[in-house]
Order: sequence, then structure tokens, then C-alpha cells
Amino acid sequence: MGLNDQNGFIESGSIRYKGEELTAFKSEKDWLRIRGHEIAMVMQDPMTSLNPLKTIGAQILEAISLHQKELSPAQKHRAMLDILSDVGIQDPERRSRQYPHEFSGGMRQRVVIAIAVACKPNILICDEPTTALDVTIQAQILKLIKDLVRDRGITAIYITHDLGVVANVATRIAVMYGGDIVEIGTSEEIFQELTDLRDQAEAIKKRERQAQLQEAFGKHMQGLREQAEELKKTVPGFDLDKEMQNEMFFRMTSPSGGVPVKNAYYA
Repeated sequence: MGLNDQNGFIESGSIRYKGEELTAFKSEKDWLRIRGHEIAMVMQDPMTSLNPLKTIGAQILEAISLHQKELSPAQKHRAMLDILSDVGIQDPERRSRQYPHEFSGGMRQRVVIAIAVACKPNILICDEPTTALDVTIQAQILKLIKDLVRDRGITAIYITHDLGVVANVATRIAVMYGGDIVEIGTSEEIFQELTDLRDQAEAIKKRERQAQLQEAFGKHMQGLREQAEELKKTVPGFDLDKEMQNEMFFRMTSPSGGVPVKNAYYA
């Protein structure tokens, strides 16, 4: 998108779009050919994406005027109202004259999406588009983006940490770690692998738990044997094997939950 700070730079890699190497762009003029009209972006926080001093309609009209210069003023106004309606804003004529602070979080996100699609892009980058929204509004925004992608023939790229969002919208997934792509595949491939890893982890955890129980049981039985050996020395006729069997039976059948009774050993 060409949004690096002045002291920022691309160290390596390649970004190719329609035969052009975007990393080679040096001037803002080069980026203005791509940014908005070809590739648009929905930022994470709608409140910081919108200008609090301009009405909603003015901000959408700014995008339309920049990227659809062939339209007349009346056509631009009509396009602005149509876009507001398309993203689910009711009474667009009245709402277009309001300011961002008069909108809820979900409505502000709809406006940000409206500004992005007003440029008629081919690619829409959505950076955590549902992070600051409650679950119900998240579902509405995701459905809105999916509908726009279908109706306008847009390709959407989601940037998100939410696997629920990924499962809902993605057909192809790239998993990144430390800025590098470590895995890439279809949604089915990635989530099947995650399921397999989860099953493996649960199996390992189950085996570890069983081993812990066996170890605890072994220590308990060893303690009983040591106690029995002491009793054998002091109680005439004490049968170790018989008493060990009685102990096991008692622990399996006692209504007290197997709490041992002191001095319950008899010759």
C-alpha cells in the first residue's frame, strides 16, 4: 500500500501486481495509481480511520471524487448514497450529514468499508476488521464483506489472529510467524492439520496422565507393602498377601470412598 514511514524501507522480497513490481515504487504518484483504485484497505480501528471533523458523506465523496473523476457532482452524490445503502446504513441521506461520533462502532466500520469499496478496488485488504466489535456485530461485518466480495467481484485478503474469522471467510490460508510464511494451503488442508495436531496433543496428554496415575498407584501400593511388612514383624500370623487383597477390595467397595481404617489388620 506504500504506507511506510519516511525512514521505513523494504529490505527484501517481492510484491507483484498485474506485472508491476510494487516494491520498486519510489514516488507517491506511482502509489496513487494502485492505492484505492486497485488495492484498498479496511483498517483495524474505524474511529482512528475516520476524520472526526468531516461528515460521513464528505469522506466517502472524497474517495469517489479521487477515483471516479468522470462522474458529475450529482452522480457522485448518488453513488455515495448507494454505497452507504449497500453497506447496510439505513436512511443514507440523513446519515451522510452526520459525523463519526454519532455512529456506533459497527456502523463506523461499515462506513470504513464503504470508503474502501467506493474506490472500486480489485483487492480489499481487511486488517482485523472485527477486533473492536462484539460477537453479533462481528458476524454482520463478516457477512457484509463476503456479500461485497461476491457482488462486486473483489478479492479479499484478511489479516487476523482469530481462527474463527479464518474458518468463516478463508478459502486459502497463509500462516505467518516472525514475519515469515511458515505454512500455506487451502482452508481444508490447514484446519485438518490443526485438527490432527490437536488429536495428537490430546493423545499425548492422555498417555502422560495414565503414566502419572500408574506411578501414583505404584507408590501407594509400595507404601502399603512397607506398612504390611512392619505389621508382619509385630503381629503373629499376619498374612501379607491376604491383607493386600483385603485392602484392594476395601478401596474398591467402601462407601467412604476407600478411606483406610486404622488398625484394620487382623491375624
